[in-house]
Amino acid sequence: MAAVRSRLQTTGLSPEVCKILLASWRTSTQKRYEGPWQQWASWCLERNKCPFSAPVADVLDFLSEQFNNRNLAYRTVGVYKECISQKHDPIDGLQLGSLPLVSRFMKGSQTISRWLCTLIRLAGVDVCYTGHSTRAASTSEAFDNGVPLEVVLEAADWSSAQTFEKHCHKRADKAQFAHKVLGAVNN
Repeated sequence: MAAVRSRLQTTGLSPEVCKILLASWRTSTQKRYEGPWQQWASWCLERNKCPFSAPVADVLDFLSEQFNNRNLAYRTVGVYKECISQKHDPIDGLQLGSLPLVSRFMKGSQTISRWLCTLIRLAGVDVCYTGHSTRAASTSEAFDNGVPLEVVLEAADWSSAQTFEKHCHKRADKAQFAHKVLGAVNN
């Protein structure tokens, strides 16, 4: 909160007003925001940006890194967004977290596609699949692991085995095949 105190004082507010404004954050909120703020401030410092006035594009790049590189959960990145939003200068009279672009970003990060891709990766399925191809990935994996074709077709609501074979059955490459065989032998 020292950085926020300094920032408030540079805007011409008296120490008494700064003290009252800082008291508006509960101790638990201050603690929860401490780590995210440190990471955001460090990220900005590395890029010669001011954490209080960095452009929205930079904030979104930072949040995107939290999702993609650090694989943080939606709720955790929401804490990062709120932390930055509470301390960032308003943009066009709006708090950063209220900007339509930031709201759209957060909404997009919570898609089923992202969730499915994360689960598929955690399950050990090849990461070449996208959210759009998860149906093919899941049915191919099921079939390749011994689920009868009729069950796969019914689960995916397909009536034709030819449709599955032509468009959806993703064949494992030789490395995947060897990995599966060795994995089965070791079990």
